[in-house]
Amino acid sequence: RKRPTLRLIIASATIDCELMRQYFDHNPNPADTKTSTATVLCLDGRCHPVDVFYCERPVADYVRESVATVIKIHERYASVSGDILVFLTGQEEVESAVGILLDYARGLRERNDQSLKRLFVLPMYAALPATDQMRVFERFGRNTRKVVVATNIAETSLTIPGVVHVIDTGFVKMRHYNSRAGTDSLVIVPTSQAASQQRAGRAGRERAGNAYRLYTEEAFAELPPFTVPEIQRSCLALPVLQLKALGVSNLARFEFLSPPPDLHVIAALVVMWGQFCQPF
Repeated sequence: RKRPTLRLIIASATIDCELMRQYFDHNPNPADTKTSTATVLCLDGRCHPVDVFYCERPVADYVRESVATVIKIHERYASVSGDILVFLTGQEEVESAVGILLDYARGLRERNDQSLKRLFVLPMYAALPATDQMRVFERFGRNTRKVVVATNIAETSLTIPGVVHVIDTGFVKMRHYNSRAGTDSLVIVPTSQAASQQRAGRAGRERAGNAYRLYTEEAFAELPPFTVPEIQRSCLALPVLQLKALGVSNLARFEFLSPPPDLHVIAALVVMWGQFCQPF
């Protein structure tokens, strides 16, 4: 509003486009699209067909079920190439699954079963050293199948070559703020439909693939369409301080794109009062 010449480009694979368009469109006459100040451009990426499979019933332990699914895929598609990508929620789960799969891979080598490919298992999470993270991009011989067990770091920010099978556990670890206690915590919650579609798309980057969702189709229909915005589940002390520095005096009337809970705003003001000992 203050700078009509400013041009802003927002790019995302899982964004709520209509919400963004409505927020940035200051057209006084919605019927006249020529005076719109915001528009949506959809660029479809190249993606091969992906067959999606659901569980018939909920699973009790999605970590063990993901490991079992990897083994079933490896043995069923013994003569067919194609790597496997597994989505889990955090480092602990990733390392647990990797440990079980490494035991299975060692058993294959000890049995010297020529009918099955070798299994090369790799973890992928944010705290992993960069050199170890880069190993997931390596390509192996025709007699080796790569299995990458990852957190949602592999969901949108990178494409792992060779992946044909994706196993989606349907959960993600997200940071949530408790405004009453004033603490942050990492909570395992169901993923969103947009994130699930993004995960499935990892299987179709190079050729037709398969996505195995470890939950029922009914459970997928009940997932939220989009991930809860970070501003609605985080501590707002720093954003509120930045708004105050920009001259925003009335936070109650500020037009947030995704309005945060009132308790989070109040908690942020309380934190600032305690830090600077002055009213706002």
